[in-house]
Amino acid sequence: MEEKEFLTTMAEVLDEDENELQMNTELSSLEGWDSIAYVAYLAAMSDYTDKKILPKQVRDAGTVADLYHLAFD
Repeated sequence: MEEKEFLTTMAEVLDEDENELQMNTELSSLEGWDSIAYVAYLAAMSDYTDKKILPKQVRDAGTVADLYHLAFD
């Protein structure tokens, strides 16, 4: 998945404006980053990758880019 497509997916997960969301956006600055978005992220990524993403890894993520790298590195 390319970064642009990931940003589109994350904007939907977070209910954020796609044009405002960047890879360097801090998750703590997003009103939509909550426990529901956390589960939605895991569900969305399961559609795109077979990589196992651990809950601790998601909790430790600081930026949107960190979430991207969890799924696609």
